[in-house]
Amino acid sequence: MPIPQSLISIFESKGHHISMSSSQQRFQYRPEIDGLRAVAVLGVFFYHLHWGALSGGWLGVDIFFVISGYLICSLLLREAETTKSISLSGFYLRRVRRIMPAFLFCLIGTFPMALIVSKTHIFTQYSQSAIAALFSVSNIFFWQHAGYFEIDSQLAPLIHTWTLGLEEQFYFIIPVLFLLIAKISAKRRQAIFIFLFMVTVASFLTCRYGKNVLSHSFLFYMLPTRMWELLIGLFTAKILFEKPEIRTRNAVTELLSISSFSFILFAFYSYRGGSSFAEKSLFSALATAVFIATTCEKSILGRVISCPPIRFVGQISYSVYLWHWPFIFLGNLLFLRYSWTPSPLSNLSILIVVLCVGTLSCKYIEIPFRKKTRWKECLPPVLVLACVVLLLSTLGITQLGGSQSTYTMSDTGGINFTSFKKMMHDDYDRVGPSDQPPQFIFIGDSHAKAISPAIVELSREYGIAGLAGLKDGTGPLQNIRRSHKLNDPPVAKHWLNYILKSKIKHILIIAKWDRYFFLDSWRYSGKHGSWSVATAMAELQETVQTLLTQGKEVWILDQVPRFKKDPILMTKIFDNTPWKEDLSQLEKKHFAHEALRNINSTHIHVMEPWPLLTQHNTVSSVRHGSFLYIDSNHPSTAGALAIKDVFRPMFEQIQSER
Repeated sequence: MPIPQSLISIFESKGHHISMSSSQQRFQYRPEIDGLRAVAVLGVFFYHLHWGALSGGWLGVDIFFVISGYLICSLLLREAETTKSISLSGFYLRRVRRIMPAFLFCLIGTFPMALIVSKTHIFTQYSQSAIAALFSVSNIFFWQHAGYFEIDSQLAPLIHTWTLGLEEQFYFIIPVLFLLIAKISAKRRQAIFIFLFMVTVASFLTCRYGKNVLSHSFLFYMLPTRMWELLIGLFTAKILFEKPEIRTRNAVTELLSISSFSFILFAFYSYRGGSSFAEKSLFSALATAVFIATTCEKSILGRVISCPPIRFVGQISYSVYLWHWPFIFLGNLLFLRYSWTPSPLSNLSILIVVLCVGTLSCKYIEIPFRKKTRWKECLPPVLVLACVVLLLSTLGITQLGGSQSTYTMSDTGGINFTSFKKMMHDDYDRVGPSDQPPQFIFIGDSHAKAISPAIVELSREYGIAGLAGLKDGTGPLQNIRRSHKLNDPPVAKHWLNYILKSKIKHILIIAKWDRYFFLDSWRYSGKHGSWSVATAMAELQETVQTLLTQGKEVWILDQVPRFKKDPILMTKIFDNTPWKEDLSQLEKKHFAHEALRNINSTHIHVMEPWPLLTQHNTVSSVRHGSFLYIDSNHPSTAGALAIKDVFRPMFEQIQSER
């Protein structure tokens, strides 16, 4: 459907032309930035739709942060230079009318969507998050309640509002700082910008290296660890304000423009979300800054990315961002509840609906409110909408929500992951009595960590000490590495070398063995030909044979049962009714058992956890009032203790040898 030219002309007349006092210079509209906004919002959208080709689409948020920092600080720089002051009232009026009306309508519009899960804890959390979003602290709320890259976020309809909370907190600080800049001498201004540069560096370094002190959720959601992206936008604005000739079209700027945009597309295609996001965000933020500094409307890329369809999506990008996740939430909920399967057609339907809703929101909410240039025109309807949000949220918490789950869940009491630096110095974590020499070495991945409470408890019970070296996402086969972790340290190789030179006899290995059946997730560098499941089994056989020839006693836990759907989410959806899945028709892929069944040795022990976690071929999310899993495949502390007895033969044998 062609885009009405009248609508495009309305957007063009507004664009970045935020209303300013007559003494201020108008900020030149840059259509190529609207084009970049379109790329950013579609990247986020497709990432949330789980389009595999855009695994890095979440970096669109970083692009938005840099663009926001650039646009806001460009306006403030210009105002400070021309008026020698900053109108705080004018600044916050522009922010309120730009952000709040469409945002408040979105909060109200998500209420009937979330009603589908009324009388559940999900609806309670939704109502709480709406209040947090209303007061610009949703990033703080989700820091405490959810993880962006975790599956639990799929049923949080307002989780995407964390970005608005973070930006709004930045907006409380930055105009006051520019007011100070406008009042002081040029020399003192430079001192402030040097200070801001130091804050930028400190913020990034904390984001990158603070994981040993701060939680991953804090690093991802909070202003102190994300403001460096907005400040990159600030410094981009400062450079272009002082040296506007940088954007002059020439061969160098054309090359930088195309290169920076190409890197953004590469990052969208190649980068994955996860615990190590800081470097990826940094590269994308810097690429965005280079794009802004070197791309103009008449450049090659500028002409392409400023074409009407792309520019149009950029101009409605704010409303699209607001509405995309509530509709994806609704789809996720329906898919889970009715066992539907997402398809390209369902994703396309969501995309079309959101673009239509975003267009209507922009035309009938955003643009009319931008014309309200005085507080007395803007504030009353905003306050009315805010009161409606507050009323609905209060109703949701007190009348329509559900109580907290009556089931307990814990993933504590186990062993933490060991840093590779410690492993390199043969510094493995102690398990059990500290005054006893270690009798076993325990290695494995996140499944090993999840099940480790059972090992800790048995070590105490039998008074037997051991050593543990655990690393998430790392299998015990040294020649097989995950395709997206090729540059990670060679942990598995170090494990094997350490075990072989150690005099400790008993070796316990726990891993998510069924991951070796996903052939596209691995890269192989061994001697057994090309990568296949048979190759992985041959590698495990060879590893075990090597250990056996050195007189080791090898204990391997085979794969724990896994759910098709996240059992915690399904239990919440069905109002705390324990979620159960029938495994009778499921092919049991016992990788370790199959790989080692032809090794004729009494010193290899493959332990089977299935009988202890299933009843009549059915696995339940809850037993004795506790969740057995923390997600679809990792046991909780209760789940780990439920299979504790499978490890008793190892401890009893060690005890008999003492």
